[in-house]
Amino acid sequence: MRHLTRIDCPSLAPVTGIWGSFSLSYLKNPVEFINHLYGFLQPGGWIALVDVSCFISGNMLPDSKHYERVKAYEQESGKSGVYDFDFGSKIETLLRQAGFRIIHTDNNVTDAELNFDGAASPQVLRNWNARCERLVMLLNTFPNQYAEICAEIIAGLQSHAHAKANNVRFVVAYKK
Repeated sequence: MRHLTRIDCPSLAPVTGIWGSFSLSYLKNPVEFINHLYGFLQPGGWIALVDVSCFISGNMLPDSKHYERVKAYEQESGKSGVYDFDFGSKIETLLRQAGFRIIHTDNNVTDAELNFDGAASPQVLRNWNARCERLVMLLNTFPNQYAEICAEIIAGLQSHAHAKANNVRFVVAYKK
């Protein structure tokens, strides 16, 4: 995601709208980047951001053996600046701090893969199985429990008790 912060935004002017989808959670300093966006966006211009909150734990059953462990891992990852698994919950606050005026918030967007009720479709299960193979930091953090954690994630996704957990957040704001 380093290339995102290297965009020469002023050369794109005039910019009247910005759309970001599941991207700012990769930035080490999203506050700085959002302030940068505010600085070159035209007055009255808009920004719309959608991102995930509780990316992994939000798709586990809360009574899972490793739920609290995964939740703590997500929080620690955000603090480290590697990936913020809970960035979605921060969008509104960060936009306000940058000077944007919030005009729309949806803290529970339905998403077929990340925020849904009931058992996941076979395609979503394939995607999550593939995702589990790529969660190297989770593997490195919990090498002895990793297989069991992945099994719990998939079991939660397969369960008819799986419920939306406010995992996908959408915020629209404009520059005063």
